[in-house]
Amino acid sequence: MSDVQDSAAPVRAGATRRLATALTLLLVSAAMVYGTWLAVDDMRAKPMVARVTVADGALVVINDGDFAWSGAVFVLNGTFRADAPAALAPGAQQTLPLAAFVDKD
Repeated sequence: MSDVQDSAAPVRAGATRRLATALTLLLVSAAMVYGTWLAVDDMRAKPMVARVTVADGALVVINDGDFAWSGAVFVLNGTFRADAPAALAPGAQQTLPLAAFVDKD
């Protein structure tokens, strides 16, 4: 019976090592996924702060945020859209004529 116990010890040690390796890989993978999620979530969390007024038949938008807007699309009443002609740096002002706002039809 001692022969059976002696031969089982290396098998258990190998199985334990494989289990520890698998758990370590699982934890590292989970940490990487969580870190990626935090990074993506942080990029989306930046608020867009602006002052908006209407003057002389145009919408005047001033970027009061801390980052530039590129590819901004302004929407009025959920229907009428106008693309910003250029990137809007922090503190910069964009004037869009109201005639530039069109609906999809």
